[in-house]
Amino acid sequence: MQDKDRSSMGQPPRPDNEFLVAFEKNSKKAVDSWVQTGKLPSDAKAIAAFLRQPELDLAGVGNYIGEGDDLCIAVLSEFVRFFDFFELGFDDAMRKFLAGFRLPGEAQKIDRIMHAFASQFH
Repeated sequence: MQDKDRSSMGQPPRPDNEFLVAFEKNSKKAVDSWVQTGKLPSDAKAIAAFLRQPELDLAGVGNYIGEGDDLCIAVLSEFVRFFDFFELGFDDAMRKFLAGFRLPGEAQKIDRIMHAFASQFH
């Protein structure tokens, strides 16, 4: 299935090897590049869905959703909405959430991510 066909069906495009290498080095730059070239829609929900793909580097996903610019914050908000924490205890919900990415090392990024988690968990 072509990426344009996937997009029209509401599915995110599949990352190619070149993108995966770039994403591992600098996730923000790689995603921004795909948005600018039209390979990825620029709306937060589409980017959040794209970041849920298993072939993406988990550390890169964490770095991207932890960024502080407006788009990344909107993507983080949409990203946490993909998780259903209904009837889960805090520890199980946190485990489920953290399985989708790796927490970045920067305190401000962790703070943004944990605030988003808390708003979805509550």
